[in-house]
Amino acid sequence: MPVEPLGDERVAYRKEIVNGAGAEVGVRVGTVVTWTTYRSGDSLDPAALTALARMITERAQQAQDGREPSARAEF
Repeated sequence: MPVEPLGDERVAYRKEIVNGAGAEVGVRVGTVVTWTTYRSGDSLDPAALTALARMITERAQQAQDGREPSARAEF
C-alpha cells in the first residue's frame, strides 16, 4: 500500500480481516519505531490511516527534539 513519505523509513500494507478490512503503517523516526493499525468494518479510508500515522510520527520527532508533543490528526 503506498503511503506518503513519513519519518526516516516506512512500510505499509493492507489486509482483509474478519468482517472488514485493515491496514498498518510502520515508521522509524530517529530511534523510535511507531506502528499504526487501522481497522474498518466498512470501507477502508487510507486518508484516515495516513493522518493518524503522520500525527504519531510528528509527535515522536517532537519528543526526540525535546519539544512538547503537540501534533494533531485532522480528518
